[in-house]
Amino acid sequence: MLFSHHSHSGQFCKHAVGTLEEVVKAAIAKGFKIYGLTEHVPRYRTEDLYPEEAYH
Repeated sequence: MLFSHHSHSGQFCKHAVGTLEEVVKAAIAKGFKIYGLTEHVPRYRTEDLYPEEAYH
C-alpha cells in the first residue's frame, strides 16, 4: 500500500510545486491510500487563513 505522511504543495511552500488540489489529485492518481500533507506555517497571506485566523 502506498502511503506518505510528509508532502507539501507549492501553494504554501517555496520548495514544492503544484497547488494543493493538484498535489492531492496526483497522489490519488498514483494510487496512494494514505497521504498526509504537512504544509509550512505560519501562513501570511490573508486568503490562505481560516476565517477565525484572519485579522480584522
